Order: sequence, then C-alpha cells, then structure tokens
Amino acid sequence: MNLFQLLAGEDNHPALVSPGGRSLTYKQLRDNVLGLVSQLNSFGLKPGERVAIAMTNGSPMAITFLAAALCSTAAPLNPKYKQEEFAFYYEDTQAKALITLSEGPEAAIAAVTPDMMLINAKVNTDGTLSFELIKTGSQAAESSNPAAPNADDLAMILHTSGTTSRPKRVPIRHRNLIASANNIIGAYSLTAADTTLCLMPLFHVHGLVGCLLATLASGGTLICTNRLIHK
Repeated sequence: MNLFQLLAGEDNHPALVSPGGRSLTYKQLRDNVLGLVSQLNSFGLKPGERVAIAMTNGSPMAITFLAAALCSTAAPLNPKYKQEEFAFYYEDTQAKALITLSEGPEAAIAAVTPDMMLINAKVNTDGTLSFELIKTGSQAAESSNPAAPNADDLAMILHTSGTTSRPKRVPIRHRNLIASANNIIGAYSLTAADTTLCLMPLFHVHGLVGCLLATLASGGTLICTNRLIHK
C-alpha cells in the first residue's frame, strides 16, 4: 500500500478546497496526482531520489507533496528559509530537484545547485496543477516509468528542528504515514462528513499527517488556507 491508496474518497466528494471556494473532487485529485507523477517520471526523476518542495500552504502544496512522494521521496521545506538554509537542506538530502510555485521563493531558487532540476508548478483554471521543467540537472536524466512505490519505500524526509544540535534527517516510509493517518482517524472519529481547516504548515508533520493525510484518508474535505500558525 502507498499514499495513493489513501485517496479513496467518493469521486464527486470535495477533497481540497482553496480560498475563494474553488475545490477539487477526489476523482480530480487522483487523476491530477497520477498525471503529475507521470510528468516527474518524464523529467527523469526516479524512486528514492529526493525532491525538495518550497511552497506556501495551499492546495498546490498538498498536490505537489502527494505527487513527489509517489514518484520519488518528498522533502518539504519551509519556504521562508534563507538561501544558506536552503543550500544546507539540498546538500543534506542530496536533492535532485526543487519544485516551486510561480517561480518563487527567490532564496530557494538561488540556492539550487548545477546538478539539480528546477520545476515550476502552475495552477490550471480548474484548480489542478501542471509541472514545467525550468532547468535540467548537470547530468541529463532519461525518462523513466517505474513501478508504483510499496509500503516500505520512503515517502518523505523531514528534519528535526535543530534546537539542540544540527538538524537530523528523519526518513518516513509510506507505511509509517498511512499508520499515522489511520491512528488520527481513529482518535478523532473522522468520517467523510468532516471538514478540516488546515492552519498548520504543510512542510511540518502535523500539517502533512494530522491535517492533510488523515482528512483525505477519511474521505473528508480539507480547506487549504494560506494563513499559517507558524513563526
């Protein structure tokens, strides 16, 4: 099982709602995520390679995270980092690509190394996303068509806060995220009738698992606001 199997809500039920009321149904979300995975494969990204993401909160960040985790290994980063902080995390994760939205934040793009791809996410008129390869890496990668990830494949890499020492990588497998989402569903008795307002950052485990994955796994609706409870 992988994260895609969590997106099992009813086809026409709203999955993600953005400010202004624009929404994606579960069918639209599933179709969009699969299409984005194919795009990333066509750029040459492979399972196990780390894909950094630097975006503010919102549906595009949620969709991009799912696509990156299913194609390779997602590495969500705080979009407010300074250039030297982005450089550290790219090196520490050995990131092969960076995905941003609307060609920002500038510090994240400025820190991209010569061997990294730069990918821009664009919002379509219906609220879905498409990816555009802005810069290839120093070594041209061939298009790939790998098998879907399994439960033991790495879905995501996060870092500890670094409060007491250098931030440490925390690899998280698909099965870990699925188990955590299901535990939250059980603890809060979440159902498809519930709506979650996401105020936690989607580069943080609480936002990704407690809000995004738990809500989608329950078949409910996630409201993706750009306002965060984070400093």
